[in-house]
Amino acid sequence: MPIPLIAVVASVVVAALVGAVVAYWPRIMQWSVDSLLPWVETHLPELADDVRLAFLDLDKAAVKTRQAIRSAWRRVRTFLLHEAAEFVRLPNGHWAVQITSFLQNQETNGKPIVKHTTTWEMEYDDLPEEVRAQIIRDELAPINVTKIRDELVQKG
Repeated sequence: MPIPLIAVVASVVVAALVGAVVAYWPRIMQWSVDSLLPWVETHLPELADDVRLAFLDLDKAAVKTRQAIRSAWRRVRTFLLHEAAEFVRLPNGHWAVQITSFLQNQETNGKPIVKHTTTWEMEYDDLPEEVRAQIIRDELAPINVTKIRDELVQKG
């Protein structure tokens, strides 16, 4: 009997975390663009417009724009292997969001894979409300940006 209870509790926790991520998803998308775009402009400038478009909000876009976003996301995913957002406490008592991207270097036929991390420091009060709630509940976990974006682009 304890296994079903554990499964129920786990699914409730997962649902709460997904709901919280959705609430501050636009900020994560903006941090993702701000993190990835400088690297792409330097190393893959021909794909910079795709990066800008791939992270736009699907829900607010018209049909043609949603199709363009999906297409741009598919092109971005040819070199963006994985991206995660993580909120971390810094030694100075401040907080930061770290966006870590694993990118396939197309100029060298996919090798080596480049790890690109950008960190933005912020005060606790500037964290999204849902993140502060997760900190208090000790449930803060990295956010798999590429997985969630893949799902949203597929649905949207």
